[in-house]
Amino acid sequence: MTEKTMKIQKIFQHRLAVTSKISQLNAQHLQQSQQLMGVRLDVQRCADNVHENTADTALRAEYAQSRALEAQLVSAMEQCDAERMKFEREVEKLDRKLAAL
Repeated sequence: MTEKTMKIQKIFQHRLAVTSKISQLNAQHLQQSQQLMGVRLDVQRCADNVHENTADTALRAEYAQSRALEAQLVSAMEQCDAERMKFEREVEKLDRKLAAL
């Protein structure tokens, strides 16, 4: 096996590992997105009911918890997106290396 072939093989192996990580992050993002939609339905339900029954402290607590979970999920999704973009840039870099060989 030539040195060039070994370099190509090494780059492809690394690219495969990186694209696998991107796939995992995409799945994670989808799961977070689905969970976020459910939480947002809870937030809306609580918000509607809080306005109708302002004295219900349990409902207010559930509303606050739902809002906090919503914020956590949004933050987690933003972090996931940032990490995915980092790996996508790495794939682009690897593709340029392959094209140069």
